[in-house]
Amino acid sequence: MVVFLVLSSKEGVMAGGEDLVTQDTHINGVGLRVVKGAVVEVTKEAARRLYDLALRYFKNEAVIKRIERRQADLKERLLELIRGHGEQVRGVRSEPDNFLLSFARRVKTVWDRALLRQGLGSFYPNAVREQLIVSIAVPVQSDVSARDIVSALRKVLIEHGIPTAQVNRFLKTEFKLLVDASRVEELEQEKKVALPVGARNDEDVVWAFTPKPLFEAVSMSKEVRVA
Repeated sequence: MVVFLVLSSKEGVMAGGEDLVTQDTHINGVGLRVVKGAVVEVTKEAARRLYDLALRYFKNEAVIKRIERRQADLKERLLELIRGHGEQVRGVRSEPDNFLLSFARRVKTVWDRALLRQGLGSFYPNAVREQLIVSIAVPVQSDVSARDIVSALRKVLIEHGIPTAQVNRFLKTEFKLLVDASRVEELEQEKKVALPVGARNDEDVVWAFTPKPLFEAVSMSKEVRVA
């Protein structure tokens, strides 16, 4: 495999907002990308070391991406088998191979803000905290509502020439609910509240796979070699 650390153009390549140029090294076809106007004194030993490490990093990245694709495929095949057995399997354990692969099941809950507020009534502040997420950093004071902040931001944009019909293109807002699910459940069990249908919605089940050796002192029988 041949890897070049240079680009076809000597100058004018932007990376991270900086204008870069290629500084030649003693290694044929290999250069260092440096900030334009800078002269970096690099010894032959340092240049060789930079090149060797960069090459190894590049190769490892390709290996990692291939492994990630394989892992994604294996995970889907495992999930198919798990679902085919009522989602009751929680892992595979093998002493001969010294591994334990755990399957953790979690259901992600999505709450409907309006219905949750309706169902909890006066208990809403006791069980829910709201976060207003906007694309502009603003100090949210306790005596200022999220609606007031959004309204003020819209007004500022309009005053600065943004057509009313286009404000939503420039101002993105999102409400994030931090619901104390155990508190909501407690209120329901105590018959203090009754959530409307749709206030609580369970999305797709999320699975997390965690591999680890059974015995730390015993080496894995199969290893993936990375440079």
